[in-house]
Amino acid sequence: MIGLIKKINIFILILTTSVTTACSQDLRGGEIRLSQISGMMFGANIFIYQQISTYVNRPYVLINWGDGSPLDTCTGGSPITVAPDIYKSGYLVPPHIYSNYGNYIISVRDSFRTANIQNITPSGSEQLYVETNFTLNSLTWLGYNSPGFSNDQTVVVNNNGTYTHNPSAFDPDGDSLSYGLIPCYTTNYNFPSTAYVNPSTGEFSMTPSALGTYAIAIKVYKWRTVGSNKILIGSSIRDMLINVTSLASVSQNNTLENDVSVFPNPSTGIFTISSSEKISVIEIYNTLGQIIYQSKVQSPTSNIDLSDKPKGIYFLRIIAEDKTYTQKLIIQ
Repeated sequence: MIGLIKKINIFILILTTSVTTACSQDLRGGEIRLSQISGMMFGANIFIYQQISTYVNRPYVLINWGDGSPLDTCTGGSPITVAPDIYKSGYLVPPHIYSNYGNYIISVRDSFRTANIQNITPSGSEQLYVETNFTLNSLTWLGYNSPGFSNDQTVVVNNNGTYTHNPSAFDPDGDSLSYGLIPCYTTNYNFPSTAYVNPSTGEFSMTPSALGTYAIAIKVYKWRTVGSNKILIGSSIRDMLINVTSLASVSQNNTLENDVSVFPNPSTGIFTISSSEKISVIEIYNTLGQIIYQSKVQSPTSNIDLSDKPKGIYFLRIIAEDKTYTQKLIIQ
């Protein structure tokens, strides 16, 4: 009887929390940091950013270890104020032991994102999803810790309408890091047209044309040097919001957003790029942040052939004198 009452009480707690959470629209972003305790045993820290004005208490979140085991309950969530109207909550994850080598995606999913995000429609009914991915094998068994971030998600600089954020990532194991811009995990996401992340430094920048809140996801790739080769052994995602409160004036705006056309897009890999201004440099990156195409040109129109590249999402960056433009390309 006592066991039955305990189960009923736990069910009521979970149901009450789930109903409360389901009514919330307070999630601004999140990230997971994985740490190796010893051998096959790992722990993690989860960080969730929330809107204070729509805040709902989350006494726990659930983590998926990616190996088919039951979800673990992660407690904590005591919020601290990190910026006006923004809380940051940390959750402690109980240790988990993997039974085999393999590639694992550790993830957290929770509901719901804040309402009225410019590039997610509708955002208030979308879940927040973050993950960290790693390969457990003889190479990483001797030491694997995911990258950390020195800067909070709230460290965003507005320089005359150009917004920048650098997570200042560091690697506890001394591995090399690279960066890429990926879609947020939602059903209806649009890349901000001027969004760009430096693949070497991780600095994100955008010069938006409309006020509001924008969602971005920066993926950090972890590379281990073995002999003369660099091997990708893991990655982490920082999902976050950028609050745009002012725009660049016409004289300050250094983007080509209204001057460039790319067609067809999506395509089978053949793209035509035209601009009302003379293009000087064209760069195309894959989702790992690696340059797969680069060309210096001296004309307003260029034809790009990527038909030998795998299907998927790529990022185009155009430089014309002192102006830049970034757009997502899709090869299908």
